[in-house]
Amino acid sequence: MPHIDVRRTHALGRDAARALASEIAADLQRQQGVRTFWDGDVLRLKGPGVQGELHASDTEVRIQATLGMLMRPMRGALQRAIEEHLDDALG
Repeated sequence: MPHIDVRRTHALGRDAARALASEIAADLQRQQGVRTFWDGDVLRLKGPGVQGELHASDTEVRIQATLGMLMRPMRGALQRAIEEHLDDALG
């Protein structure tokens, strides 16, 4: 069961949702050292203390993440940061 599960609907379409996911991935790579790769419409994430997926569809973006023991105390702050980033990006 993921520790973080955030969903946002959008009207961007699949290609724009994938582009947004790629931007988020680039930010995570720069800021947190997270590695990412596309597996179909799923962007897989793996980094120090976190493993997850970003699903980009025609109408929804969903981020799920499982946190390591050291990251779990920061769950609330991480989830809020993800929600704010998505809300800003999706307008």
